[in-house]
Amino acid sequence: LIDDDETGSRVDPVTTKHDQSVIEQEVTQTAVCNGRLTVDMFSSSSGSTVTVYDQTIDLPGATDNARLLQVPVAVKKIMKQIRANWAPALATLPQDGTDITGLYRLAGEYNEQLSARTTFDWVVLTDGFNNLGGIDLETQALTPTQATALAAQVPVPSLKGASVTVAGLGSVAGSPAPSAVIGGLVAFYNAVCANTHAAKCLSVTD
Repeated sequence: LIDDDETGSRVDPVTTKHDQSVIEQEVTQTAVCNGRLTVDMFSSSSGSTVTVYDQTIDLPGATDNARLLQVPVAVKKIMKQIRANWAPALATLPQDGTDITGLYRLAGEYNEQLSARTTFDWVVLTDGFNNLGGIDLETQALTPTQATALAAQVPVPSLKGASVTVAGLGSVAGSPAPSAVIGGLVAFYNAVCANTHAAKCLSVTD
């Protein structure tokens, strides 16, 4: 599952190109594994999401090598579909705030739909500046202690066994956020992820 933040602070050609590059890497990985890929855009609430791609990538082939040979063509086709859906999806999203923490509930629901044998990989592409749902990360540089305390206020599901990556923290259109602010964002999202009991938590700027 990939959730892409398309609020005003991130809507620019450079960010879009970067996000689509990351998505292409995830498409490739999913195609190799014959997995299910869902790509959503989000903005001001967990209800303000729109799906730009949702399919199981099941490449035919009698052998692993036969399937792998089809991956580049399949990835190119899928990315063409995602890019075609991008602008129409973006046009439907409200631009009155950012609710990143609300996505955790949706991720929990998504995870519950998966087979017990399936590994859940969740990637959130966002600047991290949540300002809705009672959590405002735009106005302060959090210390690790503050970040942990604030993260405890976020209701989260169990994502035991999952891999959670939050990438792009502090990266906004124009100048990036100060390093102290970015450090606070990293600490906050790592703490939120830890509270889900995910197997792997990674919160980064890139």
